[in-house]
Amino acid sequence: QNQLDVLGAAFGYRPTSNAYFSAVRHLEHPLACFLGVRSILTNRYLPAIPGMERIDHDESPPFVLLRNACALPRWFFPAAVERVERQRILGWITAMRDPWTVAMEPDASVPIELNPRRDPVHIETTRPGYARLAFAPAPEASLLASSIPAAAGWRAFANEQRLATVTVNGAFLGVVVPRDVDRVEVRFEPPGFRWGAALATVAAACLLAIAFGRRGGRRVHAG
Repeated sequence: QNQLDVLGAAFGYRPTSNAYFSAVRHLEHPLACFLGVRSILTNRYLPAIPGMERIDHDESPPFVLLRNACALPRWFFPAAVERVERQRILGWITAMRDPWTVAMEPDASVPIELNPRRDPVHIETTRPGYARLAFAPAPEASLLASSIPAAAGWRAFANEQRLATVTVNGAFLGVVVPRDVDRVEVRFEPPGFRWGAALATVAAACLLAIAFGRRGGRRVHAG
């Protein structure tokens, strides 16, 4: 729901059970750059989108392919971090002007000042539910932001030490990077997965014990 609220604040995207394919407007909004939207397919009968470069050369009329030159990478260090109360996030998104500036709710677990930086982030390894990221170390703590939905199962580590994760721009994953850290791993584990796996293991062990017990009982009875 948080993602839909953010998309509604930026683009007017508000699907309902009767209108699942809601209209999307104002694609020039900076949130499109934050989300890493690199290209947009539209048609010549719709209003022009400011700031977009046409790249289709009129090859498939009436469709028009546009390039969004300001698209951000999936992971990046923001140029500025603003602390915004939860009830003000959607208003902040609507008024957003710079995709490199992100909003983060005040969080008692992150009392430190997060210093802005513009170092590039290199994705060393990525697969569904996992990424290993490398970057230059910094002398102060900083915020590593992403356009990945901030689901509850995401965890971040540096040298196997757990790092704090936060929500940026109302619905997306951020990681607090301590000073002098140059690599971060992020992993997704569905909430309750370990408990479920442990219960499944116990249940399997009980079933095996029952099965072997029955076999042993039959052998004793036959003798």
